[in-house]
Amino acid sequence: MKRIFVDNTKLIFSLITNNFSKVCKTAIVLYKILIPVSIIIEILKYFHIVEFIGKILSPIMQFIGLPGEAGIVWATSMLTNLYGGILSYISIFGNNPLSVGQITILTFMMLIAHSFFVEITIAKKSGVKIYQTFLVRFLGAYLAGILLSFLFSKLHFGYKPSKLIWKSSNAGGGDSFVLLNWLIVQLKNYLLIFIVIYILVLIMEFLKKKGILDFLNRNLYVFFKYIGISQRGIPLLITGLIMGISYGGAFIISEVESDTITKEEAFFVIIFLSLCHSLFEDSLLMISLGADFFILLFGRFLYSTLITYIILKISKYYL
Repeated sequence: MKRIFVDNTKLIFSLITNNFSKVCKTAIVLYKILIPVSIIIEILKYFHIVEFIGKILSPIMQFIGLPGEAGIVWATSMLTNLYGGILSYISIFGNNPLSVGQITILTFMMLIAHSFFVEITIAKKSGVKIYQTFLVRFLGAYLAGILLSFLFSKLHFGYKPSKLIWKSSNAGGGDSFVLLNWLIVQLKNYLLIFIVIYILVLIMEFLKKKGILDFLNRNLYVFFKYIGISQRGIPLLITGLIMGISYGGAFIISEVESDTITKEEAFFVIIFLSLCHSLFEDSLLMISLGADFFILLFGRFLYSTLITYIILKISKYYL
């Protein structure tokens, strides 16, 4: 037992020292996307463009049984991130939360379509065109909303009021205070991103050295091969499912550039991750708004698999 511990410790230490440059290169790829995008998002919020887009979405939200104001929440998620969507929901529906069915529909759509500026840009770097990712995520999210609305009405599900555990709060201070606070938050995020990428690289390399990655590849390939994902794409898929498309996408970009995975293989990994990523973390985040966890977790995984399978079949005939 002691021998195994010593050997693993030596292996981890060697991985830490040998993969520093790889981590730096991967992090820089993300920083080149995140820094300008974060500035653009703040400008959009300052000029109230998010609220304007939300009002445009109001009619289509009402079509699936949601109040028009839910369009602002969804627009905020798409143009900022899930946390922005949560804050928007709290400010609009904090005193009068939606029903369990309604918030499950809304959060299901938010989980598929959010953080467009960052995640669509990452998808583009991986070889998937912007319009393709946008259509898959936007239309995929709305189609999911239609299907859930239809199923819930037929099954008489989710009419009870949802329980919201978040409390709204307003930060004080002038414009300079807000700007300074934003800069501090961004710097903390960038440092956290570097640390997370380092940990992910170490885990992936450790699993590779121990043969665990090969074991996962062989067993998961039996399922994922039906949606166009090869054994080489499985590790990237697992990373995205657990950690999100930003981290998974960074590795996909690296693998495509080094010709480890083909652009066609990367395409279907990205398409699946566009619909289903951060499966556990984001689903847990959304139940804090009162959504049904089972539907968000298993429903999104199965729905994403089905949509990716359909896209695979269509691509064989028309692409």
